[in-house]
Amino acid sequence: SVCEGNSYTISSASAMNYLAISWTSDGSGTITNGNSFTPTYMPSLGETGIVTLTLIATGNSPCPQQSDAMELTIQENPTAFAGTNAAICQNMTY
Repeated sequence: SVCEGNSYTISSASAMNYLAISWTSDGSGTITNGNSFTPTYMPSLGETGIVTLTLIATGNSPCPQQSDAMELTIQENPTAFAGTNAAICQNMTY
């Protein structure tokens, strides 16, 4: 998983007996280096949740293409609110 706004590079993909490979996703982000075994997925602004990244291996003729997928979880960034600003006099509590 990655945090919102951070990219993710796949590092453990492989295929055998293929002519070409490519990657697709069901997310709204972009894939760079998508014709390699180490593509990078960059989530779009505000994208969170689960994105499926699919590797497609085009087979050598006459073999069909094969695919496999992985799920990438994009976690929302944390938020914090310390409260509203206040002014107090000396020796008073808030």
